[in-house]
Amino acid sequence: MAEVSLEFIQSQLQSIQMQLREIKATADLDRRNTRSMYDNLAAEMTRGLGDLSVRIDGLATLIEDRFNHLIEVISNK
Repeated sequence: MAEVSLEFIQSQLQSIQMQLREIKATADLDRRNTRSMYDNLAAEMTRGLGDLSVRIDGLATLIEDRFNHLIEVISNK
């Protein structure tokens, strides 16, 4: 059976440590990118909901004005 040298084991461990550092760096970068994408999505959804709220308020005012006009027309007859 072939003996494994200490130098071989050490080089393998160093290689594994380097790969683990690369994996950690990639995971950290992915986490930061994901957070940024989540924040952008949340901001976009908030803006969209704000726009929708303004449109609904405008529509409610328009409907109220139309009903008031109809009540006026009916009351004058």
